[in-house]
Amino acid sequence: MDQKLYLDLNRYYRKELLPVAESVLASRDGRLTVQYMPNGPVEQILIQHPELPASMRLGERSWDGR
Repeated sequence: MDQKLYLDLNRYYRKELLPVAESVLASRDGRLTVQYMPNGPVEQILIQHPELPASMRLGERSWDGR
């Protein structure tokens, strides 16, 4: 509605995302980045934040039906 894009992680951490490069979005403070990676065998979205473990796979459970 307000023409802004937000990322809501686990319903407790909501940040506005701004374009910073082709296929890359970031929060205003730069701590949260989202990168769209369409190349490869599957399309991927890489979400990085200092408080998210690199091994955490967001949304994976809903993809494989668990």
